[in-house]
Amino acid sequence: MNTLPITHTCYQRRIAELQAQIQALLQTLCHCTSSSAEVARIDRQMRPLYAALWAMHAEINT
Repeated sequence: MNTLPITHTCYQRRIAELQAQIQALLQTLCHCTSSSAEVARIDRQMRPLYAALWAMHAEINT
């Protein structure tokens, strides 16, 4: 065996969790009158979520 098999089924739950977290942040943003500081805080929370999604996407598509 030259390479180890890669399974991506473990990502399904993690992707769903990340999507739920992003959706919750977007709901927070839409349902309140957010100050620029609040928008910046939400942006800081979203960045690592998107980064994790893109990392999994890159791994799956290699």
